[in-house]
Amino acid sequence: MRSSITACPLQYQGETRIKIELSPNDWDAINKIKSMPGRKWSRTYSCWHVPHTEGALQQLKILFGDKLEARQLESLSGERAGQAGQTGSGSGDSRPAPLQGSGYLADIQPQFRIINQYGSDCRIVVGDRLALLRSASGWIQAFVPHDKKNWIGHIKSIPGRRWDAGQRCWLLPMTAESIHAIQDFFGELAAFGFAIPEELPERWAPSPPHKRAAQKPRLGEPQRRAISALEEQLILEGKRQRTVNSYRGILAGLLLHYPKIEPANITLEQINGYIIYKKKSAGISDSTHNQIINALNAYFGRVLNQNDKVQKMKRPRKRRKLPNVLSKGE
Repeated sequence: MRSSITACPLQYQGETRIKIELSPNDWDAINKIKSMPGRKWSRTYSCWHVPHTEGALQQLKILFGDKLEARQLESLSGERAGQAGQTGSGSGDSRPAPLQGSGYLADIQPQFRIINQYGSDCRIVVGDRLALLRSASGWIQAFVPHDKKNWIGHIKSIPGRRWDAGQRCWLLPMTAESIHAIQDFFGELAAFGFAIPEELPERWAPSPPHKRAAQKPRLGEPQRRAISALEEQLILEGKRQRTVNSYRGILAGLLLHYPKIEPANITLEQINGYIIYKKKSAGISDSTHNQIINALNAYFGRVLNQNDKVQKMKRPRKRRKLPNVLSKGE
């Protein structure tokens, strides 16, 4: 039984691939190979093989560590080192630079198929490549084939990604971090349908959270019971629905003004304070003032029988209209 896993070049159908030699009974290693994008099984050579890219080689090293023996693949590692030396500018940055406006397919389009899921038609992405387009808002649209679960897992690890249900794609920030994450993992399986800008922000910076507006107080259970009791009283009295709705709203306004006080325990001073607040803040008219008194009379007087409180509620003084005085000529 082979104790190590060997990776070496393989010419497969006119294309250079990385051949992986391992024991046919090493199921743990086989499952790891199956998780790699672009992996294929060759019946002719009786082996697994993956794309001949630096990203694929790096993923093999991550998956198998010291067990991996790479043969004649120095050119891939040297390619990465050469790029790092050119882009580092002496700063010690070993990350590769993203493609600068080249290596993209102008006519790349994602492939879709309609399937029936949960009793309704659903559109899914199919294919063997990751189609990448640029949205109108400047985000990267990543169309991941529906059956590539490990691809989806990698896309979810990219900072700032979010799902666009309408377009059936993942939206990735247009950053160097996103481009590197795509190139390193997918290699030649990533089909860019746009030219990568020369100037990109290094990382995704989330927008500052919006300040939430202060939540308005809500009616508690005692307040809701009070409003229901008033409504039932008005219905028994044969009031019109318009009056019922108006009185309900007035009582709700008072109870929301004193949310922590039981409705029956609201004092006359608090009622007067509420009316003064309404006059100052909303500039209510005398007719509205009278309507508030009528609604509170209905609740505190006829529902709670607190007649002493009702009798002391002050209505606005009626204004006398001066009579029209006729002149001698009139």
